[in-house]
Amino acid sequence: MIRFIYVTLLCILISACGGQPSLQGSKFEVESNNLFGIDVKKSTNGNLQSIAFAILDAPPEVVFKKMADHENLRDWVPMIDHLVGVNHAKSITPGTSNVGTVRTCNFGGDEIVEDITHWIPGRAYAYSARDTIDGPANDHLGIITIEKGGGNSSLVTWRQYFTPVGFKGNYVMPMMMSYVTSKALKNLAEEFGGEAY
Repeated sequence: MIRFIYVTLLCILISACGGQPSLQGSKFEVESNNLFGIDVKKSTNGNLQSIAFAILDAPPEVVFKKMADHENLRDWVPMIDHLVGVNHAKSITPGTSNVGTVRTCNFGGDEIVEDITHWIPGRAYAYSARDTIDGPANDHLGIITIEKGGGNSSLVTWRQYFTPVGFKGNYVMPMMMSYVTSKALKNLAEEFGGEAY
Protein backbone atom coordinates (compact mmCIF):
# COMPACT_ATOMS: atom_id res chain seq x y z
CA MET A 1 0.00 0.00 0.00
CA ILE A 2 2.84 2.41 0.84
CA ARG A 3 4.48 1.65 -2.53
CA PHE A 4 1.17 2.35 -4.30
CA ILE A 5 0.81 5.73 -2.53
CA TYR A 6 4.44 6.63 -3.27
CA VAL A 7 4.08 5.80 -6.97
CA THR A 8 0.81 7.72 -7.19
CA LEU A 9 2.34 10.85 -5.64
CA LEU A 10 5.37 10.53 -7.88
CA CYS A 11 3.13 10.28 -10.95
CA ILE A 12 1.22 13.40 -9.93
CA LEU A 13 4.44 15.39 -9.50
CA ILE A 14 5.92 14.21 -12.79
CA SER A 15 2.75 14.81 -14.80
CA ALA A 16 2.47 18.32 -13.35
CA CYS A 17 6.00 19.19 -14.50
CA GLY A 18 6.09 17.33 -17.81
CA GLY A 19 5.52 18.56 -21.32
CA GLN A 20 5.07 17.07 -24.76
CA PRO A 21 6.99 17.85 -27.93
CA SER A 22 5.49 19.04 -31.17
CA LEU A 23 4.75 16.28 -33.67
CA GLN A 24 5.43 18.65 -36.54
CA GLY A 25 6.71 16.58 -39.43
CA SER A 26 5.38 13.30 -38.00
CA LYS A 27 2.99 11.38 -40.20
CA PHE A 28 0.89 10.53 -37.15
CA GLU A 29 -1.17 13.00 -35.21
CA VAL A 30 -1.67 12.52 -31.48
CA GLU A 31 -5.22 11.19 -31.82
CA SER A 32 -4.78 9.36 -35.13
CA ASN A 33 -7.09 6.35 -35.53
CA ASN A 34 -4.85 4.49 -37.99
CA LEU A 35 -1.28 3.74 -36.92
CA PHE A 36 0.74 1.62 -39.36
CA GLY A 37 -2.51 -0.12 -40.29
CA ILE A 38 -3.64 -0.61 -36.67
CA ASP A 39 -7.26 0.56 -36.65
CA VAL A 40 -7.68 1.95 -33.13
CA LYS A 41 -11.49 2.17 -33.27
CA LYS A 42 -11.76 -1.51 -34.26
CA SER A 43 -9.21 -2.59 -31.65
CA THR A 44 -10.60 -0.96 -28.49
CA ASN A 45 -13.63 0.84 -27.09
CA GLY A 46 -11.29 2.73 -24.75
CA ASN A 47 -10.18 6.33 -25.18
CA LEU A 48 -6.63 7.67 -25.38
CA GLN A 49 -5.54 8.11 -21.75
CA SER A 50 -1.79 8.73 -22.04
CA ILE A 51 0.87 9.32 -24.66
CA ALA A 52 4.66 9.62 -24.49
CA PHE A 53 7.25 10.51 -27.13
CA ALA A 54 10.98 10.11 -27.69
CA ILE A 55 13.45 10.92 -30.42
CA LEU A 56 16.14 8.25 -30.22
CA ASP A 57 19.55 8.22 -31.91
CA ALA A 58 19.09 4.78 -33.45
CA PRO A 59 17.24 3.45 -36.53
CA PRO A 60 13.69 2.03 -36.14
CA GLU A 61 14.81 -1.58 -36.59
CA VAL A 62 17.24 -1.32 -33.66
CA VAL A 63 14.73 0.44 -31.41
CA PHE A 64 12.00 -2.07 -32.31
CA LYS A 65 14.28 -5.01 -31.47
CA LYS A 66 14.82 -3.58 -27.98
CA MET A 67 11.19 -2.66 -27.34
CA ALA A 68 9.88 -5.97 -28.70
CA ASP A 69 12.11 -8.10 -26.46
CA HIS A 70 9.21 -8.91 -24.15
CA GLU A 71 11.13 -11.09 -21.71
CA ASN A 72 13.58 -8.28 -20.91
CA LEU A 73 11.18 -5.37 -20.43
CA ARG A 74 12.78 -4.95 -16.99
CA ASP A 75 15.84 -3.50 -18.76
CA TRP A 76 13.97 -0.28 -19.59
CA VAL A 77 10.40 -0.28 -18.20
CA PRO A 78 10.10 1.00 -14.61
CA MET A 79 8.30 -1.05 -11.96
CA ILE A 80 9.18 -4.33 -13.71
CA ASP A 81 12.05 -6.01 -11.88
CA HIS A 82 11.83 -9.56 -13.22
CA LEU A 83 11.97 -11.52 -16.45
CA VAL A 84 8.56 -11.31 -18.09
CA GLY A 85 6.88 -14.62 -18.89
CA VAL A 86 6.43 -15.02 -22.65
CA ASN A 87 4.40 -17.71 -24.41
CA HIS A 88 4.56 -18.03 -28.20
CA ALA A 89 2.36 -21.14 -28.40
CA LYS A 90 -0.51 -19.23 -30.07
CA SER A 91 1.68 -16.87 -32.09
CA ILE A 92 0.86 -16.86 -35.80
CA THR A 93 4.59 -17.62 -36.22
CA PRO A 94 5.01 -20.30 -33.50
CA GLY A 95 8.09 -19.88 -31.35
CA THR A 96 8.56 -16.18 -32.14
CA SER A 97 6.86 -12.90 -31.22
CA ASN A 98 3.88 -12.03 -33.36
CA VAL A 99 0.11 -11.68 -33.10
CA GLY A 100 -0.98 -14.26 -30.53
CA THR A 101 2.10 -14.03 -28.30
CA VAL A 102 1.15 -13.73 -24.61
CA ARG A 103 3.28 -12.03 -21.97
CA THR A 104 2.72 -12.13 -18.20
CA CYS A 105 4.33 -9.80 -15.70
CA ASN A 106 3.98 -8.53 -12.16
CA PHE A 107 3.39 -4.80 -12.22
CA GLY A 108 3.01 -2.90 -8.97
CA GLY A 109 2.00 -6.10 -7.17
CA ASP A 110 -0.63 -7.15 -9.74
CA GLU A 111 -0.21 -9.94 -12.28
CA ILE A 112 -1.00 -8.63 -15.75
CA VAL A 113 -1.57 -10.85 -18.78
CA GLU A 114 -1.15 -9.11 -22.14
CA ASP A 115 -1.92 -10.39 -25.63
CA ILE A 116 0.01 -9.12 -28.66
CA THR A 117 -2.74 -8.00 -31.05
CA HIS A 118 -0.77 -6.37 -33.88
CA TRP A 119 2.79 -6.87 -35.09
CA ILE A 120 4.52 -4.78 -37.76
CA PRO A 121 8.19 -5.87 -37.63
CA GLY A 122 10.62 -3.01 -37.21
CA ARG A 123 7.84 -0.42 -36.95
CA ALA A 124 5.05 -1.07 -34.43
CA TYR A 125 3.20 -3.44 -32.19
CA ALA A 126 0.07 -3.34 -30.06
CA TYR A 127 -0.84 -5.28 -26.95
CA SER A 128 -3.95 -5.62 -24.83
CA ALA A 129 -4.05 -6.25 -21.08
CA ARG A 130 -6.83 -8.69 -20.28
CA ASP A 131 -9.81 -7.19 -18.46
CA THR A 132 -10.31 -8.06 -14.80
CA ILE A 133 -13.54 -8.04 -12.80
CA ASP A 134 -12.62 -4.98 -10.75
CA GLY A 135 -10.78 -3.02 -13.47
CA PRO A 136 -9.20 -0.52 -13.09
CA ALA A 137 -8.51 -0.30 -16.83
CA ASN A 138 -10.74 -2.27 -19.19
CA ASP A 139 -10.72 -2.24 -23.02
CA HIS A 140 -6.95 -1.67 -22.80
CA LEU A 141 -4.78 -1.23 -25.87
CA GLY A 142 -1.15 -0.11 -25.81
CA ILE A 143 0.41 0.88 -29.13
CA ILE A 144 4.11 1.50 -29.70
CA THR A 145 5.00 3.08 -33.06
CA ILE A 146 8.47 3.82 -34.36
CA GLU A 147 8.86 6.24 -37.27
CA LYS A 148 12.05 6.98 -39.14
CA GLY A 149 13.38 10.36 -38.11
CA GLY A 150 16.08 12.53 -39.62
CA GLY A 151 19.39 10.82 -40.32
CA ASN A 152 19.65 7.63 -38.28
CA SER A 153 17.07 8.58 -35.64
CA SER A 154 13.63 7.30 -34.68
CA LEU A 155 10.49 8.95 -33.35
CA VAL A 156 8.86 6.62 -30.81
CA THR A 157 5.28 7.19 -29.70
CA TRP A 158 3.67 5.09 -26.97
CA ARG A 159 -0.09 5.41 -26.60
CA GLN A 160 -2.33 3.88 -23.93
CA TYR A 161 -6.07 3.50 -24.49
CA PHE A 162 -8.52 2.14 -21.93
CA THR A 163 -11.88 2.56 -20.25
CA PRO A 164 -11.34 3.59 -16.62
CA VAL A 165 -13.13 1.72 -13.82
CA GLY A 166 -13.56 3.26 -10.37
CA PHE A 167 -11.38 5.78 -8.58
CA LYS A 168 -8.10 4.05 -9.44
CA GLY A 169 -9.04 3.81 -13.11
CA ASN A 170 -10.18 7.41 -13.39
CA TYR A 171 -7.51 9.15 -11.34
CA VAL A 172 -4.52 6.91 -10.72
CA MET A 173 -4.11 4.81 -13.87
CA PRO A 174 -3.75 7.69 -16.39
CA MET A 175 -1.04 9.30 -14.26
CA MET A 176 0.69 6.00 -13.56
CA MET A 177 0.69 5.01 -17.23
CA SER A 178 2.01 8.44 -18.21
CA TYR A 179 4.80 8.10 -15.66
CA VAL A 180 5.73 4.56 -16.73
CA THR A 181 5.75 5.25 -20.48
CA SER A 182 7.63 8.55 -20.13
CA LYS A 183 10.23 7.06 -17.77
CA ALA A 184 10.63 4.00 -20.00
CA LEU A 185 11.34 6.19 -23.02
CA LYS A 186 13.77 8.29 -20.96
CA ASN A 187 15.60 5.07 -20.12
CA LEU A 188 15.84 4.26 -23.83
CA ALA A 189 17.07 7.80 -24.57
CA GLU A 190 19.85 7.24 -22.03
CA GLU A 191 20.78 3.98 -23.74
CA PHE A 192 20.58 5.07 -27.38
CA GLY A 193 21.01 8.82 -27.04
CA GLY A 194 18.28 11.27 -27.86
CA GLU A 195 15.52 12.85 -25.81
CA ALA A 196 12.23 11.70 -24.30
CA TYR A 197 9.24 13.88 -23.42
